[in-house]
Amino acid sequence: MNKIGDVIRKAKEQGGEEKREERTEAGREAGKHENMIPRKHDRARKLVTADVPKFVRAYWAARAKDSDVTVREVIIRAMAGRFGLPAGITLEKLLRDRGDVE
Repeated sequence: MNKIGDVIRKAKEQGGEEKREERTEAGREAGKHENMIPRKHDRARKLVTADVPKFVRAYWAARAKDSDVTVREVIIRAMAGRFGLPAGITLEKLLRDRGDVE
């Protein structure tokens, strides 16, 4: 067991710091705004959720239905209004992807 521990400890001392710096730099690069523009073939979707009480969600759904919109459309419009959209993405295209706008 001591031999294995010595090998692991020695490996960490020799290369651990360099690899950590590389990972940190790669993370900084990936998080930059200009690197967040989607590629044309990037069609992956991510579900955005908010944890709210069930009666609040039901209230919002009823008000949305009364207004002839979906809760999804309201959320997308609010987020786009607050934060904007990436280059090349339009609000209409984003909403049309699921049929909220004709």
